[in-house]
Amino acid sequence: MQKRTKILITCCSLAIGSCLVYVGYRQLTANDSSLLKNIPFIQSDKEKESAFKIKKDPQIPLIQEQLANEQLVEKKELMAKGIQLFQHKPKTAEDLYTCYIDVPVVLQAKFLSVIFYTEEGKQAQEVPAKQIGAHTFVMQTDFFKKQSYRQAIVLMTKDGNYQWQNIDATIEFSQTAHSMPLLAKQLPTKQKKEIPANLLNKHRLHQLIQAAQNQNWRERWQQQQIGFERSDNIEAAVFDYSAIDDGKFSCRLQLASLPPVGQSYRLAIWRKNSGLADLHQYPFKQIGSRDFVANFNNRAHDNYAEGSFISYLLANAAGHVSSKVVQLNRQLFIPKYILKVQRFELIPQNIAQGLYQIQLVLNKNERVKSVDFDVWTKHKGKDDAVNYVTNTLVDNNIWQQTIDVRKVHFDDVNLTIKASVDLDLTGRKEMETMQTTIEKQTQPIYVNHRGKQQFAPENSIPAFKQANYEAIETDIHLTADKKWVIMHDGSLNRTTNGSGEISQFLAQQLLSYHLKGTGEQQYAIQELRIPSIEDYLAICQAKGKIPIIEVKTSAFDEVAYRNLIELVRSYQFAHTVRFISFHYQVLKELKKMMPEASVMYLSKDLNQQVINQTKKLGSRAGVNVHWQALNQANVQLAHQAGLQVGAWTVPFDQFSKMTYLGVDYITTNDA
Repeated sequence: MQKRTKILITCCSLAIGSCLVYVGYRQLTANDSSLLKNIPFIQSDKEKESAFKIKKDPQIPLIQEQLANEQLVEKKELMAKGIQLFQHKPKTAEDLYTCYIDVPVVLQAKFLSVIFYTEEGKQAQEVPAKQIGAHTFVMQTDFFKKQSYRQAIVLMTKDGNYQWQNIDATIEFSQTAHSMPLLAKQLPTKQKKEIPANLLNKHRLHQLIQAAQNQNWRERWQQQQIGFERSDNIEAAVFDYSAIDDGKFSCRLQLASLPPVGQSYRLAIWRKNSGLADLHQYPFKQIGSRDFVANFNNRAHDNYAEGSFISYLLANAAGHVSSKVVQLNRQLFIPKYILKVQRFELIPQNIAQGLYQIQLVLNKNERVKSVDFDVWTKHKGKDDAVNYVTNTLVDNNIWQQTIDVRKVHFDDVNLTIKASVDLDLTGRKEMETMQTTIEKQTQPIYVNHRGKQQFAPENSIPAFKQANYEAIETDIHLTADKKWVIMHDGSLNRTTNGSGEISQFLAQQLLSYHLKGTGEQQYAIQELRIPSIEDYLAICQAKGKIPIIEVKTSAFDEVAYRNLIELVRSYQFAHTVRFISFHYQVLKELKKMMPEASVMYLSKDLNQQVINQTKKLGSRAGVNVHWQALNQANVQLAHQAGLQVGAWTVPFDQFSKMTYLGVDYITTNDA
């Protein structure tokens, strides 16, 4: 291996505290050597200097053994990526702080300055450097005497565009001072303290400082070209790091001549801290006569591992199982995966109908499998909290979900929305929470009373299936064996071909009877069986209807009601169901057992006593009153108390009046 010279950084002490410095290396040219030979500390301490000479990589024999390599060829690096920076403390109080910066040729720096700033980023100084060699710049300043600066950034222009490089290795300064005879010949005794106006751009400085504080990893260049000797038939390899933030990069090989038939190439990569146990190989795919490309993804490395990786190029000749190892890019650095919210908002779609759209835009969507939106109102206990999940991107970068606040979040106009993401192999990560205010919806929810009974017997399966409004109202009773069945009356007499009280029958016995009424001749007997609560909930679920369930039973049986609640929850109606009843105590017990449910107290009148009593039911409560008892004054009183107002058995010609009064539900027998 060809020997290289390392630049030794001597540590000097300053009262200002420590500066952060990133130290790189490259082979010194003759010009560089002549330039640096007059600097005393570089020529001193030969033993320490020898410690920086390149040694053989101890991993190479392990690779050779692991992959059964026939031959091991070690290549010199043509270009080191790092910027060298070494500093000198002033010899006296009148001398200047001096900093040499050595820049790789590949960066083609036309201008360079050093930015010093306080750790919190409130103050910054930019000092231009002077080019004194093919790759070397020097900067001098005395502002350290007045301010303590802890970090620095090297700023370069390449074809007029600014780029920045973090300086991220701590240097401690000693008391030793060194004279600078070389600089004395090339620079004035002191630079002006004032920075030229065209160099100091506060907005640009602020952006650079923020970028440095947010990213604690070394700057990587979008493309880096590495050459090989002709004996390998590899002319160059180009690395594309544009997706490195997502743990991805690609490598393109350019061959000097056409490859032998059957020749193949692979990248062998493993995480430095994990060793060869993390070894994965990535094949090169031929994309041209002399061009190959390989794509790397850190997903397979300890579930998106970050940090330092080691890579080698493997070449396989036709018919050979063993590989030839060529050092390609020994050190790779995968930065921390940072996911940020760029936009998060609630957009009205139809305010009158209570339709809104949640939109979330992230800085990247790589690894994001789905997005969760948890939505609730401000009421204590989040009893209306609903989780919405979307796994589809709109326009390639928007996660969105439509919500209907009339169905669920009707209790308040103040919404809280929390966005979380489900990341591949990582799991759930909370992103952001917002508080927002929605407008009061003005359009009531229309309800089919006992289904669409103009075309089928009331409370029948055909009546439910033909319902054309947003909600379906029904009535439930308990059988002798504590099963819930659908029926308005407490007996079979009026609406079936049987007779007797429902509470005297077992649920199985009721299957012997069928419903009668409007249009019964059009339906099969099986369709007209007495429905169970499961039949009703299944139809509501299939048709996307809001279930409004009137509990007819006055006696409270805890086991039976717990079964009812479990059924409602199992059909995903926990937050949209409305339990209504003339029996206040039943609603009170239901609300205790199912806090997230909505309850509405049925009444033939709406007065202050009814309002006060209903308010005691807690959040998500309302009154459901005969339409003729409603007027603008009592509807307004109920709304001011935080209650919703429903009107039942409203004829078609009174719809507009009820809407004008501001009722929230219109239950009707009319189509």
